[in-house]
Amino acid sequence: MAALYGSVPCSEAGDPENENPAFETQSAVGNGGIAMIQSGISKVGTASIAAGYGGNRLTGSTWAEAANTFAARYSLLAGNYSAAISFANNGVSSTANDLETQHGTSLDNRNLFYQFCVDERQDYLVATNSHLVNLLDGTVARSLPTPASNLVYSSYFFQQGPEVALNVNEGGRFSQTSPMKLASYAENQLILAEAKFKTNDENGARAHLNNVRADLRAQYGSDSAGFPSSTATGNTLLKQILEEKYITLIGELVTFHDLRRTRNFIGVPNKPTGSTGASDFPQRFLIPQNEVDTNENVPASPGGVFDPTELFTSY
Repeated sequence: MAALYGSVPCSEAGDPENENPAFETQSAVGNGGIAMIQSGISKVGTASIAAGYGGNRLTGSTWAEAANTFAARYSLLAGNYSAAISFANNGVSSTANDLETQHGTSLDNRNLFYQFCVDERQDYLVATNSHLVNLLDGTVARSLPTPASNLVYSSYFFQQGPEVALNVNEGGRFSQTSPMKLASYAENQLILAEAKFKTNDENGARAHLNNVRADLRAQYGSDSAGFPSSTATGNTLLKQILEEKYITLIGELVTFHDLRRTRNFIGVPNKPTGSTGASDFPQRFLIPQNEVDTNENVPASPGGVFDPTELFTSY
């Protein structure tokens, strides 16, 4: 919530006796969340996800691995690159260990994107002329040329008349039984890649990016010609890392955080205007009017839609 809104109620939230919970800064809430994750890590030991609240709802390796990736994610949002590296070093260690939701064919257990696109709002959510589609179909050149982008495109999308739709067909990324990733090896490696780049370890950054490229080769049955490794340096390398994350983590909220956090470093255009300005797309969710009307602790100037949040003002 803090990543989306900025300042939000946290330590006093949920208290039925407190009608005016205090708002706490984005950084304070983030630090508190990381501390809670650390506390959880100290308690779960080597417990498997299947052994606790897993079953037919969640799959993955251990809670500690997943939790370390979560802590790395929020450390990265805070710009704490050394902490992000430390947590990610103990994060999700392979794609087989990804923390994922599991879905079936019953009405209330289907993939959420499938439910929205098929069961609830047919033809409402499409990807026509989106930046991601343009990157994958070659309309826009990728920072790291990828001849096998067509394989990724086919997993994510399909042509439906004049529109590009999410691939909800069997075998597609958004089919009714497709899992949704909550903490993944790809994200963990790309956190390490960016954080090491920002701490002046380009060789390490490149190695982690190339780990993801190797994983993509295995996932899509391609070879190094389809998903070449990076040899880039400098800001070209950083753009390759962030662009790969934007593509690979499709459907995950973290990509929206990254665009705001990095001040749109990869240059995603505003669809109506084509502008790639750092604040030319929404920067935050707005505090609901009922909260403004009833909570005397709402900040006097909570910020508008295009005003960056506290932690996302520079990169």
